[in-house]
Amino acid sequence: MENGVAVQPWRSLFLHSIVSSIDGLCNAIILCILSSPCRIVRFHEIQMDHIHWKWWIVRVRVIKKGHLQENYYGDLQIRLILIDELGTKMEAIVYRRQAEHFNQLLRCGSVYDFYNVGFDPTEMIVHLRFKIRSHFCMILNSATTTRTPHGHVHMLRCPWRFPEYDDIFLARHNSLVDVIGLVVHVVDIEFRSLYLRRTRIIALVNPRLQIIFVRVWDQQLTRNLTRWRSARTHFDCFVATLTRVDRRADELSTTYESDIIFNPDSASANEFNVLRQALEVSPSNVQEQVEESIARRNLHNYQRQN
Repeated sequence: MENGVAVQPWRSLFLHSIVSSIDGLCNAIILCILSSPCRIVRFHEIQMDHIHWKWWIVRVRVIKKGHLQENYYGDLQIRLILIDELGTKMEAIVYRRQAEHFNQLLRCGSVYDFYNVGFDPTEMIVHLRFKIRSHFCMILNSATTTRTPHGHVHMLRCPWRFPEYDDIFLARHNSLVDVIGLVVHVVDIEFRSLYLRRTRIIALVNPRLQIIFVRVWDQQLTRNLTRWRSARTHFDCFVATLTRVDRRADELSTTYESDIIFNPDSASANEFNVLRQALEVSPSNVQEQVEESIARRNLHNYQRQN
């Protein structure tokens, strides 16, 4: 009986089924809203679960935009290198008509909010050789839109994490990596190539006393001209982003997009405090290793040139 009116059993069952269906639908809608990616996702959060949906939102700065060209399958394509608010980098790929659209729209150095983007595992895209070592790449599809965020957007200049030296030693030739270490050796400035480009080699060491060489070029060199000797004397923490792996010369090399940072205020830099204190007390602990590494490197380069 409803409101004093008798109701047939079949009608009660029918009403109950409708109410249950509506409740279930409402619950499904609420669950969908709560689980939808309405917040901005960061690159380090991307997992295999993210590849099943193409509705993610990211806030990134475009730090490198490739040329519009045909890919292996004859489709137009453009490749981007992006950096998120925490300094994590990832490559993005745009195909077909969207490639022309975003090629005209996007500007290097600008920050954008991208809506409805997808992610694919890099190992599934066999026809491309990625510059950034990452398990995933971002895909801009026909549903992807973008806008410029309002107001100032704070983005970390120094990446929040770095690859291990062992991973850098194994990185593919011409790939791009970020590196951090203490400055333990600075070579005099030399001039290279037909254009007399200025360059110098610096040696970095990590807490495991592994040594890696970074060749600094042109503007990254001259902008910090007065810092190098002081950095060597005080074992400054040094960060170089987007350096190119040169397997032939056994070194990293700064690029036009590289950023040089001395003594960054970050957790990664703080991990070097103990090592710096030890080197200030007894610098000879690492000096012999540096000299041996330089001798091996010079011998390797001499044999390669002859």
